[in-house]
Amino acid sequence: MEPLTPPNIPNPLIAFEPTSVFAQVINTLLLWGGAIALLFIIIGGFRFIISMGNPEGVEKARNTVLYAILGLILIFLAYLIVAYLLADLLGVKPAYRIGG
Repeated sequence: MEPLTPPNIPNPLIAFEPTSVFAQVINTLLLWGGAIALLFIIIGGFRFIISMGNPEGVEKARNTVLYAILGLILIFLAYLIVAYLLADLLGVKPAYRIGG
């Protein structure tokens, strides 16, 4: 019977890279922002259905959907800018690639 040897556990402080943590935080924030914008599009759709033709309700629902879509566009642009800055300034490849 062979003696037991301790497992090889890597030191987390040596493997820690602040740039990859920064990229992961940014990607997570952008993902949550997109999910919240999508939730507001759904809420705007429900508000539109519930308004039953009431002009004020329809206007509020239309504004909710409009602002949620504008938020999605801003989130997409923010992702492009952050991915560009992370790649060029810090040398970090983003977790999600858009295009080729």
